[in-house]
Amino acid sequence: DPYEVLVPLEFPKGKTVNLPVRRGLWAAQAGIIIFNIGLTNGLSKLGTIVGGTTPAAFATVESVKGSPIYGSGGWGTAVACTFVYMLGFGATLAEPALATLATTVEKLTDRGMTQRQVVLSVAVGVGTGTVLGLLKIIWGIPLMHLLLPGYAIALALTVPSQEVYVCVAWDSAGVTTGPVTVPLVIS
Repeated sequence: DPYEVLVPLEFPKGKTVNLPVRRGLWAAQAGIIIFNIGLTNGLSKLGTIVGGTTPAAFATVESVKGSPIYGSGGWGTAVACTFVYMLGFGATLAEPALATLATTVEKLTDRGMTQRQVVLSVAVGVGTGTVLGLLKIIWGIPLMHLLLPGYAIALALTVPSQEVYVCVAWDSAGVTTGPVTVPLVIS
């Protein structure tokens, strides 16, 4: 059986314990299942509730008494944009795939880019993108007016850049679509 291979685990005091791979795979699978149950029963329900009342913050919604909550001034939009930015930024900091990528980048660049720089720059990008998405909904901005300039800038920066940085940049965009960021941003 290929899963009966023993994997040596080293501990700080020099002790090594051999554990079967099968046990580790079962533990990882159980962890993913428990994580998804918590995500489904916690964040998804919260997102449904918040998403159902958010339109009432800026417009009159018959089913929400007292809407618009923030009136027609810009304060409501500013509060919502601040909250959405912090949500996108914070969710990205908790993304496990980004932490892994950042560690790899730090090693590949010989600390030319630190783990902190990678994580913070991606978090700023996700926060900004989330705010742009909210403003698109509030102000009715056509999607192409956001996508085309963004991709034009990304492609223009890709051409003169070194390959290692180009790979990091495009991979960073991909790792933000993980199990933490997506449910929070969508909700």
